[in-house]
Order: sequence, then structure tokens, then C-alpha cells
Amino acid sequence: MKKVFYFITGLVLISLIGITNANAQISAGGTPKSILLNLRDNYEQKEFAAIDVAKAKLEDAEKDAKGELYRYGKTINVNLDINSAGTWTKLSDGNIWRLKLKSKGAKALGLYFNDFWLPEGGELYLYNEDKSQILGAYTSANNHPSGIFAIELVQGETVTLEYFQPLNQKEQAIISISEMAYAYRSVRFLFKGTDAFGDSESCEVDANCSEGDNWRDQQRGVARISVKSGSDYGWCSGSLVNNTLGDCKPYFLTADHCADGASVTDVLSWVFYFNYELAGCNDPSELEPTPSTMTGAVKKARGGWNGSDFYLVMFTSYIPIDYNLYFNGWKSTNVASTSGVGIHHPAGDVKKISTYTSTLSNYGSTHWSVGWSGTTNGHGVTEGGSSGSPLFNNNGRIVGTLTGGASYCSAPTAHDIYGKVSYSWASNGSSASSRLKDWLDPNNTNPGYIDGKDEDCTDFPLIVDYYVESTSVVVGTMVHFVNLTLKNPAYSTSYLWEFEGVSQSSTTIVTSPNRTFNQIGTFPVTLTATNSNGDTDSKTIYITVSTNDIDELDNSGFEVYPNPSHNEVFVKLNNSEKGKRAVRIYNMTGQMVYSENSTVENESGIDVSGIPTGMYFIEVITEKNTYSKKLSIIK
Repeated sequence: MKKVFYFITGLVLISLIGITNANAQISAGGTPKSILLNLRDNYEQKEFAAIDVAKAKLEDAEKDAKGELYRYGKTINVNLDINSAGTWTKLSDGNIWRLKLKSKGAKALGLYFNDFWLPEGGELYLYNEDKSQILGAYTSANNHPSGIFAIELVQGETVTLEYFQPLNQKEQAIISISEMAYAYRSVRFLFKGTDAFGDSESCEVDANCSEGDNWRDQQRGVARISVKSGSDYGWCSGSLVNNTLGDCKPYFLTADHCADGASVTDVLSWVFYFNYELAGCNDPSELEPTPSTMTGAVKKARGGWNGSDFYLVMFTSYIPIDYNLYFNGWKSTNVASTSGVGIHHPAGDVKKISTYTSTLSNYGSTHWSVGWSGTTNGHGVTEGGSSGSPLFNNNGRIVGTLTGGASYCSAPTAHDIYGKVSYSWASNGSSASSRLKDWLDPNNTNPGYIDGKDEDCTDFPLIVDYYVESTSVVVGTMVHFVNLTLKNPAYSTSYLWEFEGVSQSSTTIVTSPNRTFNQIGTFPVTLTATNSNGDTDSKTIYITVSTNDIDELDNSGFEVYPNPSHNEVFVKLNNSEKGKRAVRIYNMTGQMVYSENSTVENESGIDVSGIPTGMYFIEVITEKNTYSKKLSIIK
């Protein structure tokens, strides 16, 4: 997701209790019961058609040239759950449920859950065909109030899910798999051995070479991101960032174009890989490192492709102290640095470092231009997958996030461009959703810069948040509320949803409820959370319910109309909204049943032949806005 965005007139750019770091992702470790008991593999297998890899790679060549998402995989719709698939086996101390998913030719598979909740004592494992890679156990500590969860990639063309339900636990698990990522490139790291990495170019310099000796703290804050964007999966880079309160809020900074077309639930499925680096320097004999991962984030602010191209998220959980991470500092004033480094994950590879020794120059008002220097162990550049990575000044503070550029190993002195933190600070817009200052300087102290800090906090405040697709609906509409409360796994948390204008006025459901508004008017919806530490927080928004057609409630950025005889729905953008756009279709329970990313000049038809007759919501995400309308599909 990098290269090439040059224009003559400037830029036009499209310690937590009970948690251990086992098997990379936050999990409890352990061994699946089937392995301990040497059980036969006589359980249900579901096979899914492979993607067209040749076609995908042709698309990638075009995407890579344009600087779009550096894609490693595409989605396969699964839509299976613990009640509709898999095999149960009785044990003396409980029961296990197993299900194998397969898609021929995949280098790796990743699972995405649209509804996920495990009771106390329940354990979920995932493993590949020969059980050389075992992930888990995932437990109730992995439950998030959104109900969204994602698992890091599992090597090979099969993945088995194994869930253990203890005999004394009567509450049933919720395990609903919506999608599976079919990985077809840039996942060599999953193949154990001395050739288990190296997707990046040969001139790149490992972060733990001598070039990184003065940047050891900074590199601990940098991570690789597995990005989900509709039906595409790709690699980006980014960094944890400190704020003026120094309170370890898990803010993470990357590039806006990394999130192009990503929905709220897509970002909740992003996986962040920290500490993914070699211990030595350019050592081809070193074995694959084990990263520390976090799953799930919520967008806080973005700069837009026409601005400084930043994207700020906050993780949905606080970071375990034993990850040993670092919240990087930043500089918010527009001063060109004389030297520094970029730290990144080119092509999704292990962490690399690139060095500059000449003063940064302006590239328009929004970006820095940087040229890289040769060093002792190579000549670091940037590649697809490096997008969003931080550019550090000579004082170790972030001054930019990578947008794109022209550097390659074959052109190591060509320049790259980074969105300026100084522009991202307050110049992309006047609202908190378009700038960094409201989040990284909440008390408006305006210090100009701050240094980084270790993850050393002991107080983790409860922060309630939730998302609703639209606050203006037609009477009789079912609304899906997504619980985005920042989770501290050290404490158990209870939730109370309070509604007006609906038949069921309250619920203590943990995850994301649906409610049908059957009265006309404006009604408050309040979510209150209380944790076992005695902390409480709440959030209220208002839903306006009208008799008007939902098309009239939305602004006129697009038109949508069905063509039943051809199993198509036509989407037409108005003149100001032509260009990149993503389309999502959700059923009335909030589950996504269709997604695509494309570019339209006037109107385009989308194939809904695989979607059953019924009532849906269609969402169109453009560079400028997000629109939604009610959609009736009749065949």
C-alpha cells in the first residue's frame, strides 16, 4: 500500500490479571483436549471454493502500482456457527466441539467472528492440519462487548476449531464465523524454518541491526497491522502514540488510506502484531519470531486522502504489561528534522529500519519528503505494507506517517512522502474526528511535542462507547447497537442498556443488542457499564424516529434502486461523490451479507443473486461521506 503519489501542484491522495502472552495472541495457553486424549479426527469438515489467485494477483499489480492496500488475501463467506455445523464429542469432564474448514491452495486462513462469547471455563483452540501451529486457548477473557473477534492467520489450507465446554458450565458458547481470509501471498512468516520470512526486498535493514541501536524504545511501539477492508485483507504499519496525560490509552496511529473502505466492524477485526522482529541483524538462519498481538480497534479520527492521510484508532482492550511496548512521542509543530529513521514492516515482513541524514523537505503543506541513506547493513527503503509507519525526527519523536513514494531497492535514493503530524494535529478540519489534538492533548495544553513512555500504567479507566449506523430511522426499523466499551480484562464488567421508544426498555446483555423502534419521536438510548473495581461510565445518544421514507432522511449523496429481473441493485453517486467507494449490505440484525470496493463514474450494478429476498440496509462509503438507505430485495 505504497507508491506512487506525486503531482506537480501538490498532493491529491486518494499488567492485566490472568492474561498471558502465549502463542502470540492474548490467550491462556494450554493444549487441546483432542491432542491430550489422542482422539480420532472424526468430525465435520466444510470445504469452500478457493479464490481465483491468478486474477487476484493481476488485480494486485494494479493496486500496488496505485498505492492501494497491499493485499495478502481475499474473503470467503462462511456464515457457520456452533449450532449449525461441527461435531460434539462427550468427555468425562465436559464436551468438545470440533469443526474443520478447508479451502484448497490457501497459504493460510484467518477466521472472523461476527458474534463471539465464551462462558467461564470454556476454551477455544485453533490449529492447522499437522498441529504444528496451535492458537489458544481463547477464553472468556477474550470476550469483547462488541461480539466481534478475529484470529490471527493459521498456516495452510485447513483450520480446525476446537471448543471445550466443562461439565459444570451450563451457559452455552456463542461462536459464529462470518468470514474466512484466504491468504495467497506475503505470509512466508507462517512457514517455520530458516526461509520463514523475507517477503521484503533484499536491501532492507533489520530493526535490530546497529542502525537501530539508538531507536530501541521507538521500535517497541511499531506494529504490523492485518487490515480487513470489506472483502480484502492486507498489510500496513503504524505505531502506538503517547498522549499528554500519559495514561496509556491505547491510541495507535497509521495512514488513512490503510482504512479505505473499512467499516466499523472491519476495524474491530484488525489484528496488530507487535514485537515481530528478528533478534539479530540480517541473519538468514534465524528462526521465525513470535509476535505479540492485539485484536480490534475503533476509529477516533482521520485525515483523508486529500489531507495528511492519518488514521487514529484506539484498541478495544488495554495492552498487557508483559508485552513490553512503548507509546511513542510526537512533535506537533512544523519544523523539518535534520535526520532520523522510519521503522516499518515492508510487505508484511519482520520489522525494518530506514535511515535519513538529510533535512526533510516540504511536499505541499500536508506532507514531508524524505530521501533515504545507505548505512552499514544495507540501504533501507519502504514498500507496500510500510504504509502508515512512523517517521521519527532526530529526537525520537514521530513527525509523519507514510503515505507513499518512489523508493525501491532498485531506486534507493528516490523520495517517499509522509503525512505531517503538524498538519494532522489540527489542519484537516475543525472537529475532533478530523484531527489529532483532541485525543493526544485532551486538556489542550498544546506542548508542541512530548516524549514517549513505557507501558507502565496501573490505572486503566473504564470508557464506555457504542456505535449505531444511523440516528435517524423510520418507525418499525430494527437498529443494531455495537458495544465499543474499552475493555480492561483485569476486571469483570456488567452492562445496562436503557431504551425508550421500544417494547423492551432495558437489557443487561453484554454484547450488541438489536431494538425495533415502534414509536415516533426522539428517544434516548443509554449504555452504562460498571466493573468489579467499582468504576462506572455511561453514554447516551438520541434516536429520531419518523414516518418519512428513510431515503428522505439521508442526504442525497447517492441513489439506489433494484433491478429484480436481473438480480442486481444499481448504485448511482451524484457528481460530487464520484470516485472510490465501498458498498456494504446488512440484514436487519446487523450482519453484513455483501461487501465490495470499487470505483464508479456514474452508476454501477451489484450482483445480489446470493442474497435472499427480504429487507436490508445498504451502506455506501465514499471518500467524503458514509450514506445508508433501506433496501428491499425482491426476486
